[in-house]
Amino acid sequence: TPLHIAAKNGNYEFAEFLISRGAKVNSKDDAGRTCLHYAALSNSISITELIIRKGADIEDRDTGGHTPLHLAVKKGCTQVIKKLFELGADITATDSDGRHCVHYIAEQTDISTIQAVLEVSLLCRS
Repeated sequence: TPLHIAAKNGNYEFAEFLISRGAKVNSKDDAGRTCLHYAALSNSISITELIIRKGADIEDRDTGGHTPLHLAVKKGCTQVIKKLFELGADITATDSDGRHCVHYIAEQTDISTIQAVLEVSLLCRS
């Protein structure tokens, strides 16, 4: 949808316009992804916040069982990782293969992504 494209490209103004005109924040594309999945992948905090504020399901899953948080970790989007956690994302959620965020950081080489997930994990235990 146009909203998916706006989220993917980090175009806040257009995303806000589309939502104000009735675009559905929880509609899915062929991969089962919502605009929140794409906002997470684009590392756009402002669009992530907008979409959640407008009713997006923060735990929605694509066809592989990935939440927006899973995708943000896989792509190394550290700011969105922290924001999704702050807004209530479940860091222990598993995908269709039983993997969660800690599994994805094992595949990461970017130290800032590893640190972000570990910080969030430690906050969960406090």
